[in-house]
Amino acid sequence: MTSCYRLAVAILALCGCAPAMAQEAGDDGPESRFVMDIDASTRADIVVGEHNLRVTVHPGEVVQVLDETASDEEGRFHVGRDDFNFDGHVDLSTWAVVGQVNQSVVVYLYDPADRRFHILRTPDNAPVNCEGFWDLTPHAELRLLTSSCRGGPMWFTDVYRFTPQGELYVYRSQRRIMSPLITGMLEFGTDDVPIASVWTTYDGAGNALDTWVGTDPLRPVPLMLTMAEPLGIRDMPGGFLLPVQLAAGEQVEVLDVSQEENWMKVRIAGPAKRPAITGWVAVPGEGASP
Repeated sequence: MTSCYRLAVAILALCGCAPAMAQEAGDDGPESRFVMDIDASTRADIVVGEHNLRVTVHPGEVVQVLDETASDEEGRFHVGRDDFNFDGHVDLSTWAVVGQVNQSVVVYLYDPADRRFHILRTPDNAPVNCEGFWDLTPHAELRLLTSSCRGGPMWFTDVYRFTPQGELYVYRSQRRIMSPLITGMLEFGTDDVPIASVWTTYDGAGNALDTWVGTDPLRPVPLMLTMAEPLGIRDMPGGFLLPVQLAAGEQVEVLDVSQEENWMKVRIAGPAKRPAITGWVAVPGEGASP
């Protein structure tokens, strides 16, 4: 790829005329320059160096060097842009493919108060599967960011959200369900259907707000399970029986799976004469006493 071609791709990407794959850096050749509109009255002149970005914000002539970039095995990276924190200002990112499928991302958020770009760090208020940002995607309609990475044969997703004060936190994390008995009961986990996971939603302090079992982290809709046999409901795994029993053929929402994957938390919305009931049922065949 020639330097002229790379520069053309960068300009098209940063003006919104092409996917934001932008400038490739890190190989031999002259530095590339382009202009990016941050908002209606602010622009940035950007010089893509071998290992950094040199940014000049106009008006004001604020100059800074962004030294932290993504990097592939040969030290190359691409430049992209998006509004990652949904504040109406375009932010900068660098990305590189690491291995065969994982896309490492480093994001710099633009702050109109000091007219500078600041690196976005990963929060630690709750556990995640992907260390760092990978294939980071903003979802403006939900004001959420998803970070997705592959570990072995499985894909994992972490979901991030900004507080009203602009602080990023882990909003939702994933725990894959490995039990073939459970995935078989849910009719998920085949080659054509995503594997079900337990999704946990957190607040900014790391407190768990809710859980549900599903396949889409952006749609908190629990999967439905049809009971194959009558089962008692307990207040906790191995706990006291509740004064109700699930009948064969009854449908329940699956909200959680125990760490040992031998109990499932379910919810059933009963008829008008019976309110919704939430409790734990034993997974048939996993050794837990029903």
